[in-house]
Amino acid sequence: MFTIIFPTMWKFDPFLSFLQELVNHYLVGEVIIVDNNPSSRPNSDILKHEKIKLLSYGYNLYVNPAWNKAVENSKFDNLCICNDDIIFDLRVFSKALPHVTPELGIMGISVAPWEEHITNGLIQIKEYHPSDGQWGVLTFILHA
Repeated sequence: MFTIIFPTMWKFDPFLSFLQELVNHYLVGEVIIVDNNPSSRPNSDILKHEKIKLLSYGYNLYVNPAWNKAVENSKFDNLCICNDDIIFDLRVFSKALPHVTPELGIMGISVAPWEEHITNGLIQIKEYHPSDGQWGVLTFILHA
């Protein structure tokens, strides 16, 4: 099972719909949302879902401290740290899970070259090379 972590400012409208997909996925145990903009928090039933844990400190923690607070509050060792402004194929969880090990370190998303990795629906696990491009933040780590 994964803990999914999102710091958010509530600026990406599709985020709430994506949350609904996430909580229904069999490998998602919890979704921790760090509310960095409480005055903009939408009134949505999805935020009351049993898998959603909303952390709000009343102000913007900014991204790195928000990630740290969420990790401190996570129930599961398999972590997926995400930007709140990306939507990704949920098949990535079953692809990533066998690779999230203490030896791994960190695993992220790469879409270089763009045409090959975005448009054909292929999800591949490969070792990172400095020439690989990166897009958005979607990171997998094991919290021990």
